[in-house]
Amino acid sequence: MQRQEDYKCNICDSSKNNNILLKMNAVIDIGNTKVKVGLFVKDRKMAVSIVDSTKLLNFLRANSVLNALVSNVGLDRGMLNQIKNYVKQFNELTVNTPMPIATSYETPTTLGVDRLAACVGARKYKSGNVLVIDAGTCITYDLLTDKNQHLGGIICPGLEMRLRAMHTLTSKLPLVSFNKEELIGNTTQKCLQSGASNGTLAEMKGLIEGFKKDFENLSIIIGGGDAVFFDKNLELNTFVVANLAVEGLHRIFKYNE
Repeated sequence: MQRQEDYKCNICDSSKNNNILLKMNAVIDIGNTKVKVGLFVKDRKMAVSIVDSTKLLNFLRANSVLNALVSNVGLDRGMLNQIKNYVKQFNELTVNTPMPIATSYETPTTLGVDRLAACVGARKYKSGNVLVIDAGTCITYDLLTDKNQHLGGIICPGLEMRLRAMHTLTSKLPLVSFNKEELIGNTTQKCLQSGASNGTLAEMKGLIEGFKKDFENLSIIIGGGDAVFFDKNLELNTFVVANLAVEGLHRIFKYNE
């Protein structure tokens, strides 16, 4: 993965092929805390970068992006309008965008489209019933059936959010950094860290077991910034995909070509 400050993508070196620069495509996953950009040319392998939101426009310009598909749950409309000026064809992912799955969500206008993108990405790796977990700022659980129907799921606070909430909503509890702790903490800091880590793990295990009771042969795929932590500590058969929503956006982009 490229560093945030690396603006040039290794698949778009103008010294090798000027025609490639004219056909660069991007899928952009704008989350609550991170922006992930996948760059690709036709059927070449996609290169994914994490880009600071304040440097996104420079990144697109430096890589001569022609077409872009954007999933946005974080930026204001003003920034999106600026992105439009940097690309020839701009498409924003909505629930009405044609994609290889359907949703039966009762309030589709409130559905985070990144959740749909993650489900599309998950289908690349697993068939049948799939529980798609995105462990980021919030932890979302989305059920994709073997008939490619998104049913909905669960939204829970993420690890950092739990720690911040305990500090913000109380008068004396400190704000501590996340760390995996033993079940019984012997300091206030460790108690908070145990609550965030062990409490969330217990919650996730219980929710997964609940889904498994209702859906046979259920596969579990985890994405998001905290995915590795959960995969390592869950002691369940899970599959981690680092850039799940970006891969889903890539598939949706190709689906609409």
